[in-house]
Order: sequence, then structure tokens, then C-alpha cells
Amino acid sequence: DRKTNDLYIGDVGQNKWEEVDVIPLDQLAGKNFGWNLMEGAHCFKSATCDSSKFVPPAAEYDHDAGCSITGGVVYRGSAIPSLSGTYFYSDYCTAFLRGFRWTRAAGAVDHWNWSAALDPKQSLAQISSFGEDEAGEVYVLGLTGTIWKLTPAN
Repeated sequence: DRKTNDLYIGDVGQNKWEEVDVIPLDQLAGKNFGWNLMEGAHCFKSATCDSSKFVPPAAEYDHDAGCSITGGVVYRGSAIPSLSGTYFYSDYCTAFLRGFRWTRAAGAVDHWNWSAALDPKQSLAQISSFGEDEAGEVYVLGLTGTIWKLTPAN
């Protein structure tokens, strides 16, 4: 996040869970996100594990919702001020567009599925990446080469 220096990690799961991890960059040293004992907030290949040793995910979803997370960016533009601080991410298989805000005090809050609002015609497909311009405006990239820009509704 260009404003807070927090690091957001879209982590593709093994076989059941996709996750987003967030950590302040100045707290990254020595942290463990659970690979390869955890998948999201769930033990992997074991009925039990000690998850207290690991940084928990800020957000997760199971493979009923998608199959491969596409990590995104934090919106810091000025065109849509109400989105400031929202981390956007997607899934390659289902192309949903979700977001949340993260704070050091509260963790992930304000989870939203933005698909209906930002993609009412369901034109997003196979989201391969996100980008931002120098002004902090967000772009969504499709595998076919299409680039969408988040803009306010007219």
C-alpha cells in the first residue's frame, strides 16, 4: 500500500482455500504465514495444527467461490474517494471483484463483493492482474489483453 507501507499478499491455495495476507512491511521479518502447514486459516494435510504460530489471513474463500486468487492493489486514487484504502482482488476462474479495508488496529473490515456494482454486465473474465497509475487509480487486466479502469458511475 503506497500510503501505509502495508504488504498485501494474494496467496494461491493448495486445493481448498485461497487467501489474502496483510502485514505492515516493518513487521515482516521473521513472520510465518503457515506455508505449508496451513491453507488459509485451516490446517493442511492434518486434522490439527498449531495455527497460533502463524500470521492469520486477512481474508479467505473456498473453492466453491473460485480456484485461483488474483492479488490486487489498494485504491489510493481520487476519482472515487469512498474507495480509498480498499484492497481489490479477484479470482482467475470466476472473475469476481472483491475488496476489504485493513487497519493495524482492527485487521480486515468492510468486506464487499463489488462484482454487481463494478461489473454489472459481467464482462470481466480471467482476471490476470491489477495495476495502478501514478495517481493511484486502479486498473484490472484480463488474460485476453483487455484493461478496465475503475471509474465513477456517470
